[in-house]
Amino acid sequence: MNRIKSIAQKDIYVQAERLCTGTETSEYKYCLAYYGNFVMCDISAEDAREIISCLQHALDVNEKGGQNEKEISILVALVMLLTTFVVPISAYGKEQKVQAYAFHEHYFISTEDYEEDEIRLDMDESIQLYLNYATEVDNQQFNSLSEVSPDWYWESANPDIVKISEDGVANYVSEGVARISVKDAEGAEQASVDVLAGDVETKKYSITRVNGELQKNPYEYNDDGEEMLYAQIDVGETINLKIDSNRDSDQIVQTDWEWNSSDYDEEMIQLGEPTEEGIAIKGIADGVVTIYAYNNYYDGCTSDVTLYVGDACSSYVVDMAEKATERRYMDIGESLVLGVLTVPTKSVDAAKWEWYIEKCTIRRVSLKIIH
Repeated sequence: MNRIKSIAQKDIYVQAERLCTGTETSEYKYCLAYYGNFVMCDISAEDAREIISCLQHALDVNEKGGQNEKEISILVALVMLLTTFVVPISAYGKEQKVQAYAFHEHYFISTEDYEEDEIRLDMDESIQLYLNYATEVDNQQFNSLSEVSPDWYWESANPDIVKISEDGVANYVSEGVARISVKDAEGAEQASVDVLAGDVETKKYSITRVNGELQKNPYEYNDDGEEMLYAQIDVGETINLKIDSNRDSDQIVQTDWEWNSSDYDEEMIQLGEPTEEGIAIKGIADGVVTIYAYNNYYDGCTSDVTLYVGDACSSYVVDMAEKATERRYMDIGESLVLGVLTVPTKSVDAAKWEWYIEKCTIRRVSLKIIH
């Protein structure tokens, strides 16, 4: 077999090349092939040496850890290579800089299916729990099963709800929420998880006002079938929001959460930096913005909140008799009185609205209005 073809069939290999003219020859450039794709190209010799140095450092750091760290050290090193030092093919000719990213290590508890946020345990059920070792590099997490050291132990903070055996088997006792943890020889917690025993509501995160309450929109609903929440602020006004939960809200660390909005360019609102009290959001210009927050560590995400800035509002065609917006069914000869209502509530000038039939079929009429 041709040697070049043979090498090209390998999962990982490097292609070295030089450019030549009739009188000149360039320096060598290197391309890294990783499972069928060139993931790094146009690498100079200097950059290649620095990449090797960084990878070696990552391997050395992992070699200092326990067996679990060593098992994924090669994977971590490759991820650092692919995410930290990548030189895209489209970046030919641009100056490339090599920088090092810190990576984070932690333990977590899961089931065989890698449920780790909350684990549900039905009545009279038993389930095997596992301790996992995780390494996170540039927001990518890699997990491996970890054996509990002889001087580490499982513990249930609520044995009257869930009991835990020495080998990590959780057993249902009564309905409720139990915190299961793995602790080291000094009693320090290395990992923990909430086990929901019986018919217990799943933990949900939401956004609330630091002072006051959010309003409910009776015409829109979130994924849980609950009325959407909203707030109205004036241009130049600031509203303070925070993360809340239906359980253990006092344990929420506000600064662990990242806030986002549909106003990507911050033309209507300005998001402040999260503090221990929550976040301050300032209105800049009239508009309707959706706010939400998420936490990668908890794998948690809040439901959306709508923020109306200035004179902005949402308009709805409403059955005035029932104040409802969903699909309405009419019998032959029946009449409905329709109107336009807004959230937040504003006066509506009927003369500014044009009504007409958009679609008409047997047994069905759809109305559309133009403002």
